[in-house]
Amino acid sequence: MPVSPRRRGASRRAVLLGGLALFSAVSVACSPDVHVVEHFLDGALRTSRTMIARYDAVLPTVDGDRQALLTALRADHEAHASALALRIGAGASLITAAAFDAEPSVKELRKAESEAHKEAVDQCVASEEPQAARLLASIAASRAAHRELLHG
Repeated sequence: MPVSPRRRGASRRAVLLGGLALFSAVSVACSPDVHVVEHFLDGALRTSRTMIARYDAVLPTVDGDRQALLTALRADHEAHASALALRIGAGASLITAAAFDAEPSVKELRKAESEAHKEAVDQCVASEEPQAARLLASIAASRAAHRELLHG
């Protein structure tokens, strides 16, 4: 039986396991003693909506498998925004692709995912209300997985 060449980069399994490990680590770091400050969730919601706009700007520039991947990752950000809006009772807010500072590209999406991941981790650690911390930890883990999936 021929052996197929191993792809460079992280496997899907490695990314998922890494995301799960990160989620667990961040969840432990988030202490439940202090009530969450609403602006942390507002900031996370703004970032999720900005990421949706960034994906919308890049999607028309790709096709095939890359477009399918970006569509799935965009859907994750939609789910994050919906969960955050539900949690804080925020209405829909539109952020246009004009919020994208650089030329839309997958490379710029990866950079934005990295920054959004760091922000979500910081927000999780700072917001010590248990439900908000779990939500932010989940979002941080998802963004870390997105960053790795966009590598290439």
